[in-house]
Amino acid sequence: MVRLERRVFPGRSDQVARARRFVTRVLDGCPVADEAVLCVSELTTNTLLHTASGSKGGEFEVIVQRRKSSVLIAVRDDGSRSTPAAQTFDGTSEGGRG
Repeated sequence: MVRLERRVFPGRSDQVARARRFVTRVLDGCPVADEAVLCVSELTTNTLLHTASGSKGGEFEVIVQRRKSSVLIAVRDDGSRSTPAAQTFDGTSEGGRG
C-alpha cells in the first residue's frame, strides 16, 4: 500500500495549523502520526520564516507518502535569495540550531 497526498498552502502563518490538520487526516491511524505532525509544524514554520514562501504571494507544499511500514514527509518552499551559512549562537539561544 502506497498513499501519496500533497497540498499547496498560501505562505501565511495561519496555514501552519492547516498543514498540521492535513497531515493528521492523511496519517489517520498511523502510529507515528503525532511525530509527523510535529515535524510538519517545525518545517512549515521554518519555511515561512526563512524562505520566500513567507513573503507576499509565497506558498509552500506539504507532501506525505505513507507506506505499509514507513512515512515520508516533505515540505517544498519557494527558496531563498541568499545562501545558507553557519552562524555562531549563544548556548542559551532558542534558535540557530536547525
